Amino acid sequence: MQTALLSPFINVGGYRRLAPEQIVRLVADRNYTLIYEASGGKLLVSITLKIIEERLRPYGFVRVTRSDVVNRSFIEKVWNDGAVQLTDGTQIFSSRRRQGVLKNHINGAERKSIE
Repeated sequence: MQTALLSPFINVGGYRRLAPEQIVRLVADRNYTLIYEASGGKLLVSITLKIIEERLRPYGFVRVTRSDVVNRSFIEKVWNDGAVQLTDGTQIFSSRRRQGVLKNHINGAERKSIE
C-alpha cells in the first residue's frame, strides 16, 4: 500500500508557497487569513482559514478556536483550562467545544498538560 507523499511546500495564496514548519499559527479575519511565520513575519492572504487549515491538517496543525489554528510543534504549554501557550509567548484561550480535540492532539504528540 502506497501513501501519498506530502509536499514540502503548500500554496497559501497567489504564487506564494510556504513550508509548513515555517508557519506558527493562522488567524482568521473574515475572508482573509493572517499567517504568522517562525521568522517573525506576517503574511495576509485572501483565502479563508478553513481552506488553509485543510491544506495544513496533515502537517500537525490543530484548530484551537473559531479563528485560530496553531502548529502543534510550536505549542509550549497547555493548561487544564484549555489555554495554549506558544513558543513565541502568545497565549490563546481555546473554546470549550475544542478543548477535548486539542487535548487529544496534544496527547497524540506526547505533550504534557500543565495545571
